[in-house]
Amino acid sequence: MSESKAFDTAAILKQRENMVIVFVVFIFLFITRAVYQKQMIEYNKLKSAIKLEEEKGKALENILSLNDKIKLYRVKSWSSMETSMIVDQLNILASEVPLRIKNISPGKKEDQANYAVTPFDLQCEGTYKELAKFIQKIENFPKGIVRVVELRLQPIRRSDRNAAEEPKLIEATQLNIKLSVETYYLKK
Repeated sequence: MSESKAFDTAAILKQRENMVIVFVVFIFLFITRAVYQKQMIEYNKLKSAIKLEEEKGKALENILSLNDKIKLYRVKSWSSMETSMIVDQLNILASEVPLRIKNISPGKKEDQANYAVTPFDLQCEGTYKELAKFIQKIENFPKGIVRVVELRLQPIRRSDRNAAEEPKLIEATQLNIKLSVETYYLKK
């Protein structure tokens, strides 16, 4: 009996040791899980912070890129709204086509928050093809923004000196052109 008691006691002690080990392992797993969850929360916060910083970096790069483009545009655009300079540029563009400008009347300059606008009324003579080339040139002008606001076309008529009847067309393609444009430039 003593041997069986000793065996039972040894088995009970072994069982208790195993239960303590299992209990310690469970406690260790519970603590590890709590630490892991806490670290995962920190990891996710850091991951979110990194993503936010990357987005801020991209936004800053975009701002710097736009700022560089604005600086480049300012170099290419009119530095001021000197009316005579703009009139000269419009005359140069018209002579390249060749469209005949009879009159250029500048309007009142309008100041906006970041830019200024000056309207111009032009009276010209030429063909439809010359007009189309001129409009293309002013709309693609590299030294500022010129926008066509209004366009009126009328065929040129001249009286025939030999006949006192109704005025006849000079050429079917010659037009009286009234053109309203606006010029824009960025303020510094």
